[in-house]
Amino acid sequence: MRNIIVIVILCLLLSMGLGFDVELNYKHNLSVCALLISLFLLSGNKNIKLYFILPLLVLPVIYFTTGMVYGRLNNGILMSLFETNIRESLEFITVIPMLFIFLNILLLIVLILYVGYVEFKFNKRLIYVGLVLFVISPVGDFYKKVSPLSALKESETLKESLLIKPSWDITANHSKYDDYVLIIGESMRKDYMSAYGYALNTTPFLKKTNGFFLDGYLSTSPNTTTSLPRTLSISDFKNVEINNTIITLANKSGFDTTWISNQGFVGEFDTAISMVAQRSKNKFFLKLGGSKSRNINDAAILPIFAKELNKQTTKKRLFVLHLMGSHPNFCKRIKKDIYNLDNQQLSCYLSSYTATDNVIKNVINKLKERKRSYSLIYFSDHGLNESGTEQDSQLHIGNKHLSNYSIPFIRLSSDDTRRITVKNNVSAFHFLSIFSDWIGVKTKQIPDFDIAKKEKYVYVFDWNKMIEVNTLLLDPTIVVPIK
Repeated sequence: MRNIIVIVILCLLLSMGLGFDVELNYKHNLSVCALLISLFLLSGNKNIKLYFILPLLVLPVIYFTTGMVYGRLNNGILMSLFETNIRESLEFITVIPMLFIFLNILLLIVLILYVGYVEFKFNKRLIYVGLVLFVISPVGDFYKKVSPLSALKESETLKESLLIKPSWDITANHSKYDDYVLIIGESMRKDYMSAYGYALNTTPFLKKTNGFFLDGYLSTSPNTTTSLPRTLSISDFKNVEINNTIITLANKSGFDTTWISNQGFVGEFDTAISMVAQRSKNKFFLKLGGSKSRNINDAAILPIFAKELNKQTTKKRLFVLHLMGSHPNFCKRIKKDIYNLDNQQLSCYLSSYTATDNVIKNVINKLKERKRSYSLIYFSDHGLNESGTEQDSQLHIGNKHLSNYSIPFIRLSSDDTRRITVKNNVSAFHFLSIFSDWIGVKTKQIPDFDIAKKEKYVYVFDWNKMIEVNTLLLDPTIVVPIK
């Protein structure tokens, strides 16, 4: 019985330290089961334990506390390890919870007990099965991620992007407010917001607050990686000038710039946005890996924002808060399903709207407490379309429906006295013009743009080509019963 307990504890601690308790799903569960069975099957062979398992578990044991803090190993963590100095290492050690240190010591003790004392006899064929299972376990996954060359390449890509100097030619600089806050949401289509007329009160704060609401704003593209670089940079639709962005414009205009992100730092879907964020004077990423590397609630951004906001300064400031928002999987994105609809996916999706609404409300309250003039813009990076039924929603990314592009655009300022709604189709390809006008800066590169002026044709990028929005399919909302 003692030996069984040792193996179970070893399996659970290894899985936790390698980030396999972050997001429980069937793949993770199968992988953890593979580790558990392999530890049983291999326990009877001392040579395998001593010369195969023990050496392979040295790095996971060392990585344990990092894994507990940051989740599964990824290029972002490797890049940080390469660039961390002694002072930063000591700072990291001082903020590790004592519980994690205790568990790390326990893991080391249990590993020694396993290698030295635990033994279950199996035949040779089952030992081979154990070796295969060990390879596909969380330990095998860990070593697949140990890719220094890939991490170095990604690091170089980020560094090279920073070498391209911005070419802004500023002709006027008359900002109105002290603090500007841009909140970028995720996967929030406009038509499920009560602020835009949805019957269920999904956004109670935004529904009642004064401000400017644009009804008809359209993302440049239907997913984050293609949408945000084209929104936040000068773009000719296909190509992006990664040196000429909202951040470099604000920097050149004398703003202090701060980027706080709950999205990923590096990865297939995150590096392009990090190239924009990296030029900020202050930057905070809650996740060092990709956006799915850890499941962190957006509310975790608020203490960081409050700390930066409360710093004494006389300078104008720009804060960018990048949320996880309504990113699938919706039920993992929220603390609680507050609507409890029979359609669970839709219920969680709408609950994520209320969570984002609450983040915006908290940011506004903190801005009011600071007693400096402020203006806040909120928009989402893209929407989603429905492919399920009224009973079983299947909301996902796509490029054929208007709802993939139809997103909120809201501006809330300290001097607002009424609520204004403008109905007009506006492509986010115009966002740089909107942004420069918002912060009171004019340049030779950015044309003036009237957000209320009707355009005959409005285009978006569908991943392959520019298309006119009137060609997109409609995707009406699901009506839910109001209790």
